[in-house]
Amino acid sequence: MGFDDRKFEVSSWQNKQYSVSAMVKNIADDFVWRFIVVYGSAYEEGKPEFIIELHELLDNWDVPTLIGGDFNLVCSHKEKNNGMVNLH
Repeated sequence: MGFDDRKFEVSSWQNKQYSVSAMVKNIADDFVWRFIVVYGSAYEEGKPEFIIELHELLDNWDVPTLIGGDFNLVCSHKEKNNGMVNLH
């Protein structure tokens, strides 16, 4: 994750097991927001912990937030290219 310091001011970082987040302020208008980059476990092990971490990041949070990355989760079998889906 990187920011152009001519446009954004990062006031804090938080590194967790499955995510990195930054509290960001737009220099032009002082708009404050949070940016989160995630990488979820590609295996069944770790998925519950990943979901718990996401909940903890967003719990009691009222600042606008942008989340991106690789969640390694699917909602339906149509999202898989090989048809092998673990519905858990």
